[in-house]
Amino acid sequence: MPGSEQGTAANSTKQDKRALQRVVRSTEHTICAELPDLETIYSMWFWTKARKIMKDLSHPNNGLFSLLDCTDQTVAQKA
Repeated sequence: MPGSEQGTAANSTKQDKRALQRVVRSTEHTICAELPDLETIYSMWFWTKARKIMKDLSHPNNGLFSLLDCTDQTVAQKA
C-alpha cells in the first residue's frame, strides 16, 4: 500500500512475508514468468474489495468509503 509499512496482512511477521515471497519467486521460475510482489498483490486485492463495497449500497460498511467534497476538505484542513 502506498505510503505505509503494512504488510501482506496486518499480523504477518517478517519471516512469514519472506516465506511467502519465496513461494512467489519459486512460482516465477516454474512458470517462466514474472509475478508481482506481495505488496502489489495485496494492494490490488485491497482496492478491488474496497471498490466492491463502495458499489454495494446495501453493504453494512458502505458508509466507511464516502468521499468528502472539496468544501469539506478545506474546512477540515483549516481546523
